[in-house]
Amino acid sequence: MPKYDYRFRTINDFNYTHSTPILWQAWHEAYFRKIESVLHADGEFVRLFKSGCTTDSWTVPNCTRTCSDAKYMFSSPENVWNCMTLAAVTMEVVPGNKNVDPVNLKEMNNQFDFGGSLEAFDKLHVFTRARKCFWQSCSESKYGNCTSELEDFRRNPISPGNLKDFGRVINHAYCRDVDLGVDSDIAGPGILVAYMVQLTLAFILAGLFWATYQPWKRLKTMARQFLGAFSRASTSGTSTQILGLKPANRVTLAIHSTISEFQEAQMAFGLTMGAIFLYTFIAESRLGLANISSVSSFFVNHDSAFGLLIVGTCSIAFLQPCRQRVGKHVMLRWVSTIPVVLGWLLMTIAHIMKGQGSWADLDALVEVLRENAAVEGCGNNPGPMFFCLGPLLRGPDESLQVFKITTKLIPAVHILIFTLLFEECIVRSRENPGSRISRFFSVWFSQIPLGVLFILRNLMSFVMLISCLVEVVIAFKKLEELSGGQYSWGYGQLVSMAVWIPVVVNFFTFLIVGTEEGTEARIHKELQVSRVGTFVMASQDMLGKDGSDEAQSFPLLAAVPSTTSIQVMESNAPVGPLDADRP
Repeated sequence: MPKYDYRFRTINDFNYTHSTPILWQAWHEAYFRKIESVLHADGEFVRLFKSGCTTDSWTVPNCTRTCSDAKYMFSSPENVWNCMTLAAVTMEVVPGNKNVDPVNLKEMNNQFDFGGSLEAFDKLHVFTRARKCFWQSCSESKYGNCTSELEDFRRNPISPGNLKDFGRVINHAYCRDVDLGVDSDIAGPGILVAYMVQLTLAFILAGLFWATYQPWKRLKTMARQFLGAFSRASTSGTSTQILGLKPANRVTLAIHSTISEFQEAQMAFGLTMGAIFLYTFIAESRLGLANISSVSSFFVNHDSAFGLLIVGTCSIAFLQPCRQRVGKHVMLRWVSTIPVVLGWLLMTIAHIMKGQGSWADLDALVEVLRENAAVEGCGNNPGPMFFCLGPLLRGPDESLQVFKITTKLIPAVHILIFTLLFEECIVRSRENPGSRISRFFSVWFSQIPLGVLFILRNLMSFVMLISCLVEVVIAFKKLEELSGGQYSWGYGQLVSMAVWIPVVVNFFTFLIVGTEEGTEARIHKELQVSRVGTFVMASQDMLGKDGSDEAQSFPLLAAVPSTTSIQVMESNAPVGPLDADRP
């Protein structure tokens, strides 16, 4: 048996091994675990923070002054730590239940000034302020409620007889009823519904596009990759077949025009969400944190926003192949891929920062909590309810994880973006057949079955988007359960939802009224002309010595303008629907 029940020692740093940021673990430990830690000391040293009992007004530790005022007592985790520890030791020693090393106690008093003795510190009534703070924090919190077990301590003071029960209640039951605190402007029902609509529109438009985009022609082209090379005669025959196509109909034009507008809206929406995410959760900013009033709320909203950022990037990458094939390009066609690459870079940066454990500036977030979640009983500081970690102390459990599968799709998103860029590089290389880029792709990628890669790429993107849609629906259902089926849509959610309404309206407008005069030629002429040019080039210049046609290995390359082909098209064929030899 130890000679003394309690001895003190000082520490300089928090020593935790969990993935949760140390500052959050410090707050959680100081508020909820110090009483039980003291009660189970059994002769071991009780730790006091060397930097505790200080404020901006004084830097020399003074626990008498700090612990006698809620404003200072609850202003930092070190102060809460020291005051709760000294109060628990005092509650055990003063009545005579346990003893403390007098020499060690004198040393601590000289260092922290808690009144010369534990009897003097007992008159500060630290637990009275603690009871008031704990009760007001849970009773006035928007993200939780008070457990019934705390009701007894609301009316009755803490004594040596019920100190153990109080420690058990605040360490276990108190945080049991804390809400996740999902910010409606980040992952509210309107935001999630907006993403559901976005993904659904992407599926519908992609399906309509591929259904009207020369399906038999594409199957024939891809089948030939497995059967062998084109002959000179088959090339000529194909050219004749292409020149006899019918003009595009209104449905086709409506689909293609809507895809262009929808993809532009997706890119603008995705870039905006990505920039705001980085500025809010990564940079030292308070933007968008006004409705976040707890650590768990920050954690869940951070993961929700990151998951939705990936969802938006997947949707953009999924529809980009269709967007590449509908024309309506600027002078430099590769410029249309810049927003796609920027959105992917924003997602990549966010993933890297999240993987390194980077959060928003923690001290700045505490200031946000001090402004938005101040509790009068806690000296107008954030109360203990706002530092409830619960399962988050060791990382989120299954009940708190959102977009678990979506976050694992990031490598697939990288592959999808690279295949899009690869295709664009091949197309651009055909614009200058004699350039180094063209020769590079001809030498190194001439034997790659690009049609097969195309099928695999589209299959992968389809599975990814299905997974994203399923997880958005699951997140919506979880939010509905957490809110008891009662939630309202805010202004920001309505705005997010309304982004996609004009796209739907424009589609039916194009379908009923038709596109503007010249839209058919503007959208399809470039690809129709370039397709013929590709076949002319194949029949004249690209025939190898062994009789094989180089174009067979590049079925995605029929989007290259050609002066010769323009003359052929304008004199011998009408402008037909989008049917380039890209698979």
